[in-house]
Amino acid sequence: MSQPASPSLRFWLREATRPLHEAVDAAFSAYRIADGSDYPAFLQAHAAALLPIEQWLEEQEVERLAPDWAQRRRSGALQADLAGLRSAAPAPIAWAGAADDAALWGTLYVLEGSRMGARFLARQVPAGLPTGYLRHGEAEPLWPRFVQWLDAADAGLDRAAVGAAAERTFAAFMQAGRRHAPPQAQA
Repeated sequence: MSQPASPSLRFWLREATRPLHEAVDAAFSAYRIADGSDYPAFLQAHAAALLPIEQWLEEQEVERLAPDWAQRRRSGALQADLAGLRSAAPAPIAWAGAADDAALWGTLYVLEGSRMGARFLARQVPAGLPTGYLRHGEAEPLWPRFVQWLDAADAGLDRAAVGAAAERTFAAFMQAGRRHAPPQAQA
């Protein structure tokens, strides 16, 4: 009897990182963005994690793996939203990843996957508040292109290393989310 085919890297990562993904979602759900009161803190938490991670990706020449990186990069949109709220960019979390393709793919998986949740969150933000970060790339087929590249790279990657990088990325957002958590989430 033949063995069942291994799931694609995308689906393997989804299952492997599910507990951390759910924990990050739960942590950020404590932010009240629907009335706008915690929206600046929400963006600051994202900036504390996203800005150093994207900088690191660029230092690793991520364009080798994602040739359309300039389209994917969200730091500028996030900084513009913070400026629109007259909110300063926060101190970044400490970020360092392994300098290999597995680490890049795992990190990209989390960042690119977060776009889907961001679209949902953007609809909750009150009108008049800047949502460039949450809406970034929504008209582009960025996720389908990314998963094509990810699954094409799968055969040459150590899945455990990709998974570890994805977990490290989720943990960075968790750390930033806790650091900037609104009072009701700190109880």
